[in-house]
Amino acid sequence: MADSDFNYQVDLPNTIFTEARSFKALANGKIYVGNTDTDPVNPSNQVPVFMVNEDGSTVQMSQPIIINAGGHPVYNGQIISKLVTDSSYSLAIYNAYG
Repeated sequence: MADSDFNYQVDLPNTIFTEARSFKALANGKIYVGNTDTDPVNPSNQVPVFMVNEDGSTVQMSQPIIINAGGHPVYNGQIISKLVTDSSYSLAIYNAYG
């Protein structure tokens, strides 16, 4: 899929994902992306999400997207800096305990 086919970038914060009450890294957390105004944790509501590599190529991600011990979303150990999808979306972020 060419980059021009994507209409929406999944905005990830520039900082790491942290726990709301303690500001510790959200280690082993999970990110779900779904249709607008639906629960993205439900597989039937999830939309295809793609990681954009430095060379501009894309890789479709399986969900949930894992957050590493440092609080960064990762794919095969590589920190993800840009995710895109072809539709508007809802986003759910959970800690290791759900």
